[in-house]
Amino acid sequence: MKTQWVIDGREFRLRFDLDADDPVQGSGQGTMKVGLLSNQVRITLPRTISRPHPDLMAFATLVAVRPWINSTLIVDAPVSVRFASMVKEMFQIDVLPVDHALAPRQPGHVPVVSFSGGVDSIAASEVFPDTIPYVYYKRVDHTSLLNKAPHVQVDAITDVILEIKNSGRNVQIVESDLEHICSPYPTLPHWFAIAIGALLMADDLQAGLLVMGGTLETYFMDMGRRWLGVRGKGIDPLAELVGIPICRPMLGVTEIGTMKITQESDFGDIARSCVLGTREKACGKCAKCVRKMLISATLRDGLDESHDLMSLTESDPGVKANLAPPPYYMQAQLEYCLSRITGLPPLLMQLKARLGNPETGPTDWMLSYYQPASEISIPAAWRASVEYEIYRRLPRMSEKQMESARLFSR
Repeated sequence: MKTQWVIDGREFRLRFDLDADDPVQGSGQGTMKVGLLSNQVRITLPRTISRPHPDLMAFATLVAVRPWINSTLIVDAPVSVRFASMVKEMFQIDVLPVDHALAPRQPGHVPVVSFSGGVDSIAASEVFPDTIPYVYYKRVDHTSLLNKAPHVQVDAITDVILEIKNSGRNVQIVESDLEHICSPYPTLPHWFAIAIGALLMADDLQAGLLVMGGTLETYFMDMGRRWLGVRGKGIDPLAELVGIPICRPMLGVTEIGTMKITQESDFGDIARSCVLGTREKACGKCAKCVRKMLISATLRDGLDESHDLMSLTESDPGVKANLAPPPYYMQAQLEYCLSRITGLPPLLMQLKARLGNPETGPTDWMLSYYQPASEISIPAAWRASVEYEIYRRLPRMSEKQMESARLFSR
């Protein structure tokens, strides 16, 4: 594949041309098969910046077009030897040309948050000073492709981001049409493409750390169903090589813990993880909404008759997903909530029964911090300060709780 960036003020335009052996359908976000609809991508930054380090540009290119590269990626500015070697080792892709005199980018000193405005993202940002930059990736229409998902409420999330910006936080909004070139839409060609704006702005922001979401259930568990233990490093080594090591401060925290941290923050009432519904209100019916509402209600001691959970029906996606026998997606959270919450409506009582009427003991660990995550998810230079902020908000898991977490299997 041959690629070229054209920089016009704030706008970075990427054009790429496939080689004869490059596929038009490859493995994208979450190993999902992703087709290609266009060979042009546009990324608009909040201001004009100097051209980033060549390794940053090549990294941004790689995560934008990874599914459609067979073996070779030709970029328009030579990369460092170490960058090319690592991409070859990780992806079996040759990046060309290479500048043998070019040193890899040196890290800056500023932590930067790849920010979504959701519960987990807000929780991750809360354990850092509120002066650091928040880089938000905003999905915008493609110049030559129709929007195939007009029901996705992009502006609703942007409203949350703008409210956070107006509160005084250093929010940088990056606009991109990258997802539109993927089929099916919306999806990303690589999960790390959500940070493409942070990659391009890393030099400008003097970034030395990239703070991202991710919870205990997404790393140590099979999405809340069973304990898996320590996983692979993924793309982290490449991010570290370009001077922005990834920090996932919530990797030892469950979704119960991130909800608690977010509820106690300045933005607990505006956090939004659902991109459906209306601009004013999340749909309240999808699986994510039902789970987040259950967690919130559990931490706030129950339901009243006006709560959205009381009006759920069997046809709602968040209920239909759990009508078959378990195990369920994010089952640990469901057991935590249903064993503690009071005033459940009949449909949720039935779900509780399908789960065997769980007791509180097996999920007692879910509101505490799994300390072994620290060395995996928090780079050494920031570890002490981040741990301090976490322990201000959550207790450390006891040995008994850690054993209970590791034995969780459904």
